[in-house]
Amino acid sequence: WRHKTNGQVLRVIDYRLEGIAGSEPIYRLTTTILDADKAPADEDPDRLSFLHAVRVMRRKLAVSAAIPPRQRNAFHKTVLDEVLEERVMSSRNRRNLRGVKRKMSNFPLRSRHVKPLPPDQHTHGHQDA
Repeated sequence: WRHKTNGQVLRVIDYRLEGIAGSEPIYRLTTTILDADKAPADEDPDRLSFLHAVRVMRRKLAVSAAIPPRQRNAFHKTVLDEVLEERVMSSRNRRNLRGVKRKMSNFPLRSRHVKPLPPDQHTHGHQDA
């Protein structure tokens, strides 16, 4: 709208992950499904397989550029239908919280906010005399 181009109307859903250690304070989901009565914010997404959706998108992304504009809506529908094919058990009320796997190493973990030293400033176990 700002650049006077064709925009897309979106519905924005803000939510929190209560009781999940390390979660962000707020998450934001955008969707083109505008009717909140037909698609309430608290239904359905926890029943879809995230990994299945990622695999479908990776597979379809390679051919998406070759789809002619008049066939894009049909292509998007087939992609969505394939994502919706695989359902999983609900993760609500899960007993065990998800854990973060860490690589086994003898070296201490470096904070994500600390930048490594440039190669010429590392010490290599010897000093110049």
